[in-house]
Amino acid sequence: MDHMHCYHNHFLHLLLRRFKAVDLSDNPELIKEEKRRYDQAQLACRLKIIDKQRLLGVSSKAISSYKKTGKGFMFKERKSAPLELKMEEEHAVIRLTAVTVLPKVGSQVGETFVGTLEAHVNGFLYKTSSFHMHYFFDDIKKSFFRLGDNRMPPLLHFHLHKPIMMGSGKTTDIEFHLAQCPLGQMRSDHDSDKIEKEKQIRDGGLNEDLKNFVGKVNALWKYPCNPPFPFEEIKKEYEFYGVLSSKPSAFALTIFNLIVFVETPFVMVPLRKIEIVNLALLRPQEIDMTVIFREFKEDGVLEINSIPLRSLDCIKRRLNLSRVKYYVNAKKLDWKAIVEGIADFPKKFIDDGGWDYFKLEDRDTLAYYMEPTDCPEKFMKNGGRDYFKGEHSDISAYCRKIAFAPE
Repeated sequence: MDHMHCYHNHFLHLLLRRFKAVDLSDNPELIKEEKRRYDQAQLACRLKIIDKQRLLGVSSKAISSYKKTGKGFMFKERKSAPLELKMEEEHAVIRLTAVTVLPKVGSQVGETFVGTLEAHVNGFLYKTSSFHMHYFFDDIKKSFFRLGDNRMPPLLHFHLHKPIMMGSGKTTDIEFHLAQCPLGQMRSDHDSDKIEKEKQIRDGGLNEDLKNFVGKVNALWKYPCNPPFPFEEIKKEYEFYGVLSSKPSAFALTIFNLIVFVETPFVMVPLRKIEIVNLALLRPQEIDMTVIFREFKEDGVLEINSIPLRSLDCIKRRLNLSRVKYYVNAKKLDWKAIVEGIADFPKKFIDDGGWDYFKLEDRDTLAYYMEPTDCPEKFMKNGGRDYFKGEHSDISAYCRKIAFAPE
């Protein structure tokens, strides 16, 4: 039996040990939440091993095995950017018309340029009647797109490996909008039905233009031997609102990044740089989200406050899918002091049990923490297969279908 199937059966064993079959027979949301708790318990154990190796330089068979199996993401060495843009033949150029660029460029910073974005052989060309700029595919580290709605227009965002000159300064982020209204402009409740209908038709057309452009460019990127990452969609179901530095802001979680819509272009935080996320229930109907970065530096804390409680489930779901360790509790801690303490005394942090010392984990997730005698491999060797026969066979099959279905 393969390793993944072994872990699946181990989770089902613990689930059925915690709940009666009748409690699970018609409760798919409970099963999914328990699966997330199980995943988070495994992440906590793995994080403790990784932190010990990373902070103290202690070798670990678990870490070495993880690297050798290729379960992490392996990136090819990035090639040096080409010296010139290779133009595509006219009939093969992929175009996106009527787009504006951010940061603003040109001699008049306050001027809004409307132009065309073109995909050529090895890069993008953006041009207006009085301005043009280009950058290469090899310059791109990450690329995103978001379909438009009544809050913001359809947009493309490129995060680059190295800054390039735009306008009066350098930037690593370039953003293109397909819009006829300013970013963040809300529809008035007094708009007539006719105007609203026309706007929906127009926005729907812009969204289709954007999806067509993204699809064609993604197809183009399949051919080079070392292409950029395909465009990642910012899905509205994983967007939420909160307060960052006393300023109301919008945020989004993708499979690889936390997006902060604080300014234009927006800010991107790679999830791989995150150590843990703490979700604190400190006030009715609100949560405070604290992001701790792996470097444990002085500025290694990002605090997003006053997130509506209704966003908790989407945040947990996305973080779990991205294998980010999160805690849900009602603790208000001095996180900057904690990070400073870990940076100054890493051995004490490890000796005290790592994050376990702060008792951040909720009781239900703790129930899935494994003792050395309760590991999945040992469970399977001791006859775990037989547990899913007989009276448990139907409910275990149902739970497996729900728990391991794509979210």
